[in-house]
Order: sequence, then C-alpha cells, then structure tokens
Amino acid sequence: MSFEIKVDARGLDLDLEKETVDITCPKCKATNKVSLGQIRREDIIKCHGCQNSIQLVDKDRSVAKAMGNVQKSMKNLKKSIEKFGR
Repeated sequence: MSFEIKVDARGLDLDLEKETVDITCPKCKATNKVSLGQIRREDIIKCHGCQNSIQLVDKDRSVAKAMGNVQKSMKNLKKSIEKFGR
C-alpha cells in the first residue's frame, strides 16, 4: 500500500528585503525602523526624531551576504520538502 503526499512549500518564500530592524540615531538616540533592503542598498534615511540624515552602511556586505545565505538555505529546504512529497 502506498500513499501520495502533497506538500505545499509556498509558505517558505521569504522577502527579506522588507524585514525591518531598529537602529538608533547617532545624534538624538531616537529609534528608527529600517528594512534590510535599505541597509543592503546603503540608503540615506531621515531620523524620525531630529530629521537628521543617516547614511546606512552594510559593513563588509554582511547584511547582503546573510540575506543571500538565508535565501539559499530556504530554497534548499523548499526543494527537500517538495522531494519528500514525491
């Protein structure tokens, strides 16, 4: 007796570009939410507290590398789950 299992791995799709983190303004210490995409692109944001411009820096491309590693891992996990269902 055999069973066919259908696996839906669509829930594993992540858009890390939109995930947010809190940063502290170096001038007024206000907390500002920024997306990982903004950090990866090294955007300039305005502080919500003092309106100071803040240049985001992805030092050593650590955010870009981590995002790539997570995306690759999720892709591999999704493939493994889909194979399991066959």
